[in-house]
Amino acid sequence: MACVKKVCVHRGTIPAAIFNISTLQILSTPFNQLSGALPLYTSHQLANLEMIYLGYNSLTGNLPDSISNASKLTHLDLSTNNFSGIVPNSLGNLGLLEFGGQKFPQ
Repeated sequence: MACVKKVCVHRGTIPAAIFNISTLQILSTPFNQLSGALPLYTSHQLANLEMIYLGYNSLTGNLPDSISNASKLTHLDLSTNNFSGIVPNSLGNLGLLEFGGQKFPQ
């Protein structure tokens, strides 16, 4: 069993510094009181990020296009938040990303 590092944030905004953790594989903070927009980040900071679980919070704003730089991302749950705008088309470039058990077509 591999060791998985987790970062837990419970209230307020998500600090951008979390995405500077090069070993971050899972960001899981559903059912908390997170608010504000998702921070912008770059590809080298997301090299190992595989799963994002941020459902059931109060996150707002647009989904950053840079989320698609997480090339190892397999699971993305942003349900039950207050996002606006469109889902970035570049999410379709993530070949490992699954939605409801289905992979996005390449």
